[in-house]
Amino acid sequence: MARDAARLEETLATLRRLLEIAHRMGLADRDALGWVADPSGYFGGKTGLDYLGDPEKLLDVAEQAWGVEW
Repeated sequence: MARDAARLEETLATLRRLLEIAHRMGLADRDALGWVADPSGYFGGKTGLDYLGDPEKLLDVAEQAWGVEW
């Protein structure tokens, strides 16, 4: 049970950091959370949710994806 609580805390911390990046980039919460739930070429067709266990990769990819200017 303690391990589940720790995993939940890690996941919530990652999502908070993700939203901090989104806010810095001018993204709304719903857009950031939609992005993390949708399959992406940045993740080889997987979703960002598949990378919650690798927060550094998830956050690095978010910064790359959201920092692109067209």
